[in-house]
Parts: sequence; structure tokens; C-alpha cells
Amino acid sequence: SALELMKAMNDLPLNEKIVWSNQEDLYAFTRETDEVHEIARRESQMKSMRRI
Repeated sequence: SALELMKAMNDLPLNEKIVWSNQEDLYAFTRETDEVHEIARRESQMKSMRRI
């Protein structure tokens, strides 16, 4: 999960700047993933509505 990735990154003894850029990338990635899930959820709702 994204939370596990962030915990793993926080455990790494990395330069703060690298950690920060990784967290920004992770935030962008999780936000995109949420959008993909939202689109998939809407599509499945539309399919179930068509069945009625």
C-alpha cells in the first residue's frame, strides 16, 4: 500500500531532499491511483444500472 511505501521510505537513511521528492512522487502516484479507482467504480455503477 501507499502507507507501507511511505513507512519504508521513512526508514531509509536518505538525504532529506531525496525523501521529499520521493514523497511528492508518491503523493502524485496515489492521487492518480485514486482517480483510476474512482473511474473504475463509476463504470461498474453504470454497468449495474444498465442491468436494471
